[in-house]
Amino acid sequence: MERMMAGTGAIRGGVLAAVMIIGAQPATASTCEVLVAAFGNHKIVAYSADDGSLIGEFVPTGSGGLQQPHHMIFGPDGHLYVASFGNGAVMRYDGASGAPRPGPLGAAGTAQFVTPGLAGLSQTAGLAFGPDGNLYASSLNDSNVRRYDGSTGAFIDEFVTAFSGGLSGAEILVFGADEHLYIGSLNNGAVMRYDGTSGAPAPGPLGAAGSAQFVTPLSGGLTLPHGVTFGPDGALYVCSFGSSQVIRYDGKTGAFESVFTSGPSSAHGLRFGPDGNLYVAGFGFSGLNAYDGETGAALGAFVGAGVGGLVSPADVEFTPGCQLIPCPGDLDGCGSVGFPDLLLILAAWGPCDGCLEDIDMSGDVGFADLLVVLSGWGPCP
Repeated sequence: MERMMAGTGAIRGGVLAAVMIIGAQPATASTCEVLVAAFGNHKIVAYSADDGSLIGEFVPTGSGGLQQPHHMIFGPDGHLYVASFGNGAVMRYDGASGAPRPGPLGAAGTAQFVTPGLAGLSQTAGLAFGPDGNLYASSLNDSNVRRYDGSTGAFIDEFVTAFSGGLSGAEILVFGADEHLYIGSLNNGAVMRYDGTSGAPAPGPLGAAGSAQFVTPLSGGLTLPHGVTFGPDGALYVCSFGSSQVIRYDGKTGAFESVFTSGPSSAHGLRFGPDGNLYVAGFGFSGLNAYDGETGAALGAFVGAGVGGLVSPADVEFTPGCQLIPCPGDLDGCGSVGFPDLLLILAAWGPCDGCLEDIDMSGDVGFADLLVVLSGWGPCP
C-alpha cells in the first residue's frame, strides 16, 4: 500500500471525487463472519460474528493441500493467506468462497501461493504484508523471516536472518504503525522488533544492547509467546501460550502494563473485533473466547469447545468489511461522521494493524476505510 506523503495532496483529488460520487448516503453494514483456523484438523471454520453460531467450513479439511493452519491474514487483494505449518507453505483462498486460489508458481489443483519449502521455508508460523506490498513469512524452526513477492509468491530474500538479535523460534508477526516488524520469539519469551526497511534489529528502549528485544524475555510472566497484535489503544497484546493469558505492553516502549486476560487455555491467536472486543483462540480448549476490549473482563466462550469440529484452534480472523458497530465511520465517537473522522483516516494512512482507523480490519488504512467514512457522512442513524 502506498504510504501517505506529507500533507494530503496525494489523495485529495480522489477524496473529492469520491465525495461527489457517494454524496451523503447512510452507512450500511456488511455480512460479518469470524474465521477460526483449526490447526489440529487442517481446516478453517466460519461462524457468525453476531453470536458465534456455526456457519460451516470456509476451507474444508486439507483443501488445496492445507496442513496445520497456524496463522491467517486477508491480503490487499481480498483473499485469505494461510500459514500452512505442516508443509512449509503459504496457501491462498478466495476471500468470499474459500476456494483455492493458487499463485502463478503454485501447483495445479492446490492453493499454493508460496510453494512448500521455497527457499527453505519450513514450519510456516506467521504472515504479514509489509509497507512494500510484499509478503513476509516466519519460520518457527529456522528462527528467521523470509520475504516473498506479494503478487507472485516468488522468493525475494531472507529479510530477518536466522537468530538475528536473539530471535529463537519465530512465531506470529505484525507490522506496527511505525512500520517496523514485531515477532513473538517463542523459546525465550520475548517480542523482537526489526527495522521495516532493512530487517536489522531495532530494539526498544528496554531491550539489551545488540539484541532485537522490544518486550524483554519473560517480562510480565510472558512464556511461549504466539499471537501478537496492536490494539485500538496502541498497546501491544501478546498471547502467552505457556501461562494461558494475554499480556498487554506499552506500544512505544515495550514495558509491561498488565495481564489483560486470564485464559483461554493455551492462548494462541488473537484479534480485536469490529465491536472493539478481543477474541482469543484457545488451543488447549478448542474454542474461541471473547474479552472486553477495554478491561479484559471475560465475556465467555464465543465459540464453544469443538463446535464445528474445531481441534486445537490456532488463529482467528474477521472477514473484510465486517461492521458490527452501527456507525463505523464515527471514529471520534461524536455521533456523526464528518471532517474530524476524515482527518483521522488520512493521519493513519498506511499499515496500521489493529488501529481504530482500520475500519475494514485489513491491517492497512486505505481507500476502503476512507469510503466507509464518506458513505456515512452526516449524523449517525
